Amino acid sequence: MSTDQKHDAMMSSSPRATAPSAWWEALQDELLVISADQQGIITYVSPSSQHLLGCSPTEIVGQRIGELLDLDDALSNPSDNNSHQAAANPDSQQTYFGSRVRPDGERIHLALFECNIFDDQENVVGTQAVGFDLTNRLNEELTLQRSEQKYRRLKEDLEVRVAERTAELQRINEMLLESEARYRSVVEDQTEFIARWLPGGTYTFVNEAYCRYVQRSREELVGSTFIPTIHEEDRARVEQEIASLTPERPSVTSEHRVYRADGSIGWNHWTNRALFDPAGRVEEYQSVGRDVTELKNAADTIREKEAHLVHVSRLATMGELVAGIAHEVHQPLHAAKIFAEAARRNLETAMPDGVSTAIDCMNEISDAVTRTAKIIRHLRAFTESTPVRFESINLNCVAREAAEIIAYEVRRTNVKLLWELAEDLPLVEGDQVQLEQVCVNLLMNACEAMLKSPFEDRRLVIQTSHDENYVIISYCDSGCGLGETDKNRLFDAFFTTKQQGMGMGLSLCQTIADAHDANIWAEDNEGPGLTLNFALPKPKRNDP
Repeated sequence: MSTDQKHDAMMSSSPRATAPSAWWEALQDELLVISADQQGIITYVSPSSQHLLGCSPTEIVGQRIGELLDLDDALSNPSDNNSHQAAANPDSQQTYFGSRVRPDGERIHLALFECNIFDDQENVVGTQAVGFDLTNRLNEELTLQRSEQKYRRLKEDLEVRVAERTAELQRINEMLLESEARYRSVVEDQTEFIARWLPGGTYTFVNEAYCRYVQRSREELVGSTFIPTIHEEDRARVEQEIASLTPERPSVTSEHRVYRADGSIGWNHWTNRALFDPAGRVEEYQSVGRDVTELKNAADTIREKEAHLVHVSRLATMGELVAGIAHEVHQPLHAAKIFAEAARRNLETAMPDGVSTAIDCMNEISDAVTRTAKIIRHLRAFTESTPVRFESINLNCVAREAAEIIAYEVRRTNVKLLWELAEDLPLVEGDQVQLEQVCVNLLMNACEAMLKSPFEDRRLVIQTSHDENYVIISYCDSGCGLGETDKNRLFDAFFTTKQQGMGMGLSLCQTIADAHDANIWAEDNEGPGLTLNFALPKPKRNDP
């Protein structure tokens, strides 16, 4: 008899058991039906075992249920290990859970409901179990359990972090309060002015130093604007400087005049910084400033003293050249006298061409007087104390005018001037008289440097040139030159290598150079002598 026939006979022997039929065959993919004899040997398995367990019924029949499934006692109802035999209570039903690893490696979980099978004499002849696939549900429950456990861990961790963060924020808040107190103390104790203000100039904060300076309380200043306190001639420039601030260039330093509380005009120096929002819009400005009126007055006094010293130096130079100046003036006057005598004689003798010759002599006299007047006018302009006036100047003309002033000194020292002037020389901005003074001093220094040289070697090259940034005039002599130590001190005040010199000429050249943002320096020649260079900056172009 086959296994199925034995199973059918066993099932037919009990009126309370029904053999497997079409109703579970229709559910073969959802339910697993297992029948076993009294010894627990599997006698029947529904075809759904292939789908659920990955094994055919033929492979399963003959095994014990304990061999087929790994029973999970933790999930099953409390029972004896052989509960599936149900010997103690024939009418009892058992529920237990089992799992099995399928051939594809996946573990499947089943819930099995087991009951006894009886024959006609009410004897237990076997058991029958119906199993349901719980894999997905168990996986969901396990996932949920893990999620709940993870959530609990996250919640506990979050609570710990919140507690730690709260404590940290409390510490930070205490530190901020202390820092704010220190910051306010520093700001209020500063001698510099500190202010914050909105676009338009409305104050949002001012420190005590600024309140004392303007003689107004903080309550009066906050909410008001500082624009009216700026001198009206400087106001547009200051507003333009503020408007030029960008996130890339957020600060600017400015000096401007202000109307002070006592009605006088003062000078303020401010560093203004713009504070931008993420979109690049100005939210507020912060400014740090101080009163520099005394510094400005001191600087003006120094400039006046320097201008006076420069004037005195020119007078001293004229004193040194007085003999040469007298000679320069004497020459055209002497020529005028000679031509006047000649004209008188021609007119007295009544010679046929006497009148014509007298007219020629008068023209020569006129030229001589004109030259004398030019020399005197030039010397007067050179020695006159006039305000510094910057104008566009051709450095070639300055060099030639300076050479004319000390023409006698050049001839006296037997120096031969060699001119190498650039024809395309750009104009520079400067004061005509001061630039001539620099050239006169450099010329005299070069002539004196060649006094010990043979007459035939006394050559002075006057050269003008320009590069990308500067217009340069150079005086290249063939004198004795200087040692490295003396060359480094050449432009220091009161330094001189001459026995009777004061050491102020080249020092004043340095002062004039500084006032013109120019450079002046000395360098050794490849041959004998020294070259003195004076470089003036080219005017900046105002490109549209």
